[in-house]
Amino acid sequence: MKRIYLSVLITAIFSLFLIGKLIDQVFDAQSVVFDQQDFVVEASLLKNISRQLELVASEQLESETVRWSKNFSLQLKLEQQQNLSLSSELAKEVNSSTGLIIDSGDSVEIIRAIKNHPNFLLSLTTQSKFSKNKDPNSELEIMLTVLFYLSFCLILAVWAFPLAKRLSNLNRMASEFGAGDLSKRISVSRFSYIKQLEVSFNRMANQIEDLVAENKLLAGSISHDLRTPLSCLRFGVDAALETRKDGKKDYYLTRMDEDLTRMESMLEAFLDYASLERKRFELVKTQVDIVSLIESTVKGCELLADKKGKRFKVDCECQSDSSVIELDPGWFTRAVTNLITNAINYCNTTIQVSCRISTNNIRIVIADDGEGIPEKDHQNVFRAFVKLDKSRTEREHFGLGLAIVARVISWHDGTIELARSRELGGAEFTITLFR
Repeated sequence: MKRIYLSVLITAIFSLFLIGKLIDQVFDAQSVVFDQQDFVVEASLLKNISRQLELVASEQLESETVRWSKNFSLQLKLEQQQNLSLSSELAKEVNSSTGLIIDSGDSVEIIRAIKNHPNFLLSLTTQSKFSKNKDPNSELEIMLTVLFYLSFCLILAVWAFPLAKRLSNLNRMASEFGAGDLSKRISVSRFSYIKQLEVSFNRMANQIEDLVAENKLLAGSISHDLRTPLSCLRFGVDAALETRKDGKKDYYLTRMDEDLTRMESMLEAFLDYASLERKRFELVKTQVDIVSLIESTVKGCELLADKKGKRFKVDCECQSDSSVIELDPGWFTRAVTNLITNAINYCNTTIQVSCRISTNNIRIVIADDGEGIPEKDHQNVFRAFVKLDKSRTEREHFGLGLAIVARVISWHDGTIELARSRELGGAEFTITLFR
């Protein structure tokens, strides 16, 4: 939203400045400029009258002025110099050959001094050359004012058009998404005023699509995975009811107990994953030394590796001043543990854990020398309830381990990638955390 405010403000200021400057130039070019040469005749007439009044006594100035005014139908007036507050520059104009010419719009007043009578000024008021049109620029001013507002509205309309188009597109995408087409996404442009809103919409759409897909998978997996133990449980109950041998009955009861345990474990795993997104808001992030966390996690998995006859290779390299990063140590340790446990279960002999720390990011790589994962399954391996290895028993695997890892890494605004290890030949998981 800050981008919209700034763009509106910049557009408004720029358009007002630009349009105002252009209109000022047009107005200045078209405006009627007052020119003293337009009143040279009146100034000359007043000059001659003042010369005649120079020969008159002071007490006769008033009457002579009235006589000249009546004889020539002029608007002559005698003024006391002390009644007019004139600056030094204007005083010079009064004593000049043309006199002081004052344009008041409707009329023009010419004032000049009278030689031999320094206390008096002679004033001639004449009609302005534009008296028939009191304001020669009024129509032009109205036209330019209308042009100013129309131009300003046009610039704002040009600015608002892409915004309205993006909002209309966003509304259409939201409607289609709400109608059930969950694949709809907005093509984000770096020039868009609402880029952040569009990114947020796409993020929301991705999360909703993932949740809907996971709910479908959850329902399908529960339906599929429950069917087998329920069938076995039903078979065990029927068999236990029909048999008369105590040893056989105990055998069937033991099998039913195992099936119930299996169902409890499965339901607990499914419900735990279903509530996983809610736990995102319960993260407690602290400053953690990532090297110490990796080393302690590897040490915690050494017992399992020793039991299976596997060995670790750990390599941490820090090219930054600090290896500290903010994360939730509990959840992040769980994610790394899941990857290391998978590597222990699938490797032949060696698991390699490396950590590269730079100023901008931290890369944690967990690789093994096992058979690896086919490239066609690299994208699906992080989806919930996906089981790529059919050889593993149902009691050990629900297809949630890597999905939980991907979810935890996304909580920390990081990324996780899967590739084939060039050094060991097996699967290689790379976690990237940005600082």
